[in-house]
Amino acid sequence: MRETQLDALNEKVDDVLIEWDGYKNFWKSYPYKCFFKNFNANLLASKRNLVEARSKAGKNLRQSLGIVDDALKTIGKLKREFQRMNRLKMFLNTTLVFVKKLLVSESVLSFLAVVLYLVVTVWFADSISDRTLSLLTDTAVWKKSMLFINLFVAPLVSFAMTISTISDD
Repeated sequence: MRETQLDALNEKVDDVLIEWDGYKNFWKSYPYKCFFKNFNANLLASKRNLVEARSKAGKNLRQSLGIVDDALKTIGKLKREFQRMNRLKMFLNTTLVFVKKLLVSESVLSFLAVVLYLVVTVWFADSISDRTLSLLTDTAVWKKSMLFINLFVAPLVSFAMTISTISDD
């Protein structure tokens, strides 16, 4: 009977170690470790508990089961932190993609606006009315147009490109 209980304990420790190994691998590659300082401490504490439980299993089975339960509680903390870590990683990665797309779209749309302005005012100056030409060459209209492009159009384009990029992943 004792041997069966020892086998059950070792099997339980093995299952928890498999889960622990997944968290360890996740932690190794996690890019934002500075936000979760307790994760590594909980990871090490749970490993220490599991090793201790296995080493004391032959001497005191009841104490070993208590140590495994402590390790499972620590693993439960790791699960909650793991979820928070994934949400933060997704948020920060998405924000980074959005900022990159925003810089590109603002640059491209501003460049296109300048080219369009030059094309209309230089090459088509003869074919448009004087009133329209004066409106196009007015600096206040030009500033408002650039402001509209950079504050409304570029972020919408960036948002759409970010959604497209994130949904592809």
